[in-house]
Amino acid sequence: MPGNLKVVYFVNSGSEANDMALLLARAYTGSYDIIALRNGYHGMSAETMGLCGQHTWKQPVPQGFGIRHAMNPDPYRGPFGNDGKRYAEDVADLIAGATSGQVAGFIAETIQGVG
Repeated sequence: MPGNLKVVYFVNSGSEANDMALLLARAYTGSYDIIALRNGYHGMSAETMGLCGQHTWKQPVPQGFGIRHAMNPDPYRGPFGNDGKRYAEDVADLIAGATSGQVAGFIAETIQGVG
């Protein structure tokens, strides 16, 4: 395995894989906040439901503790068009204003499939 990687986790579903990713990121960094993109779908477990930034994928249960949503850098429908620097500034503002400044992780879908 490359570098220092010594363990592989096999899980049953994408939701479970995302749950594990959150747990490992938080345990490794000692930080709690996670940045997710608003248009991502990451599962329907209580923890991954909080990662989803669309109301259609929410249920009336406690969720999303420590999750902060950034704008999706969408060059076609996004508020900043094709200006990647403005999307990066949005993330920097989100980290500065809505987190402790120590972020455990960032999660995004390769293809934004929700919203």
